[in-house]
Amino acid sequence: MLTLVILFLVLFIYGTTFANEYKYACLAAMLFPALDVISDFIYLISNTFFRESVFWLCLAFFVSSNSIFVYELIKTGSRPRDSYVITALQWHKFQFAVFLGHENGFPTVYGKVSQYVFTTNDNILKLVSFYIVWAIYVVIQIAVLIAQLVQLFLMAMLTAIFDPFIVFWLLAGFYLFQTKLLSIRPIWNYWFKVWTGTDKFDKKNMIDFHLLNESFLAEFLLETTPQLILQSYNNTMIKSWSNVAYFSVALSLLMAINGIYRYGYYLLYKGLKFDEIPIEISLGGIYTIRFDDEDISSNKNNSHYQHQSDDSNHDSNKIKSTIRLAEIELENSNKNIECVDEEVISPIPTKI
Repeated sequence: MLTLVILFLVLFIYGTTFANEYKYACLAAMLFPALDVISDFIYLISNTFFRESVFWLCLAFFVSSNSIFVYELIKTGSRPRDSYVITALQWHKFQFAVFLGHENGFPTVYGKVSQYVFTTNDNILKLVSFYIVWAIYVVIQIAVLIAQLVQLFLMAMLTAIFDPFIVFWLLAGFYLFQTKLLSIRPIWNYWFKVWTGTDKFDKKNMIDFHLLNESFLAEFLLETTPQLILQSYNNTMIKSWSNVAYFSVALSLLMAINGIYRYGYYLLYKGLKFDEIPIEISLGGIYTIRFDDEDISSNKNNSHYQHQSDDSNHDSNKIKSTIRLAEIELENSNKNIECVDEEVISPIPTKI
């Protein structure tokens, strides 16, 4: 188990070095979230559980934050590269059949209002039939989605058997997403190039702040908080707190408190967006590690997961930023000169 922890930490620290000049900022910002993930994993494989259901809940919440990563893969259309198994199972043709919608309260099927409802519900029979039709459509939609989930599970099992590298690479992506390393440009570009076989998903900025903050929030909501509750409950019920249990719960508590304050302050109080939340680590107010402002502003001007192929030129960004600051200072000085001129040439009030 100690070997596994050391391996995870070595891989994490090595991954932060790909951020080049931001490697220390990445290490400082991502270290505790990564330790939280690692401690939860060690807790799962080493601790005794009060009930089997508690173990499965802990496991489910441990991997639940990866649903955000899977959602982004689906949303951006970044499907795995072609292989015999992928082609045979027709992965590229699979998509969830969401046919049910609504328009002014009426059920729609693929965007068209259902022909089985009345245009007006001016009596009780029409109103009852309206809700019955709605209920039938909802049941059919849920049944279709469940059938497709079963189909997706079978396709995934066959893929894992006949093309295990895809499963291994997806699990590697889960690890990179949960440890926040995927927000570093070289790691993102390499993972997606292997996954898709193309470079059209390459990123321009060294750090994807939207993805970084999104993974922080996903960990806080879907992993840290549930794990804190479940692990505390389990340790209390078995009346045993091991060193791993103490460490995991303490780290989860620290991350939960930090998450409540951080996102409550920036999202609710300040009204910022994800990619506008600053990433910085302050050591006693004496030494602060943070990312450059031009990279944060550059992220705000680019849509999330935009397909980018050009490399960023950090030096040119600094020059542009310096020129812009000089222009602002020049404008301010001109305004001050104009104010002085107005005071000098202002007419002296005459006595009437």
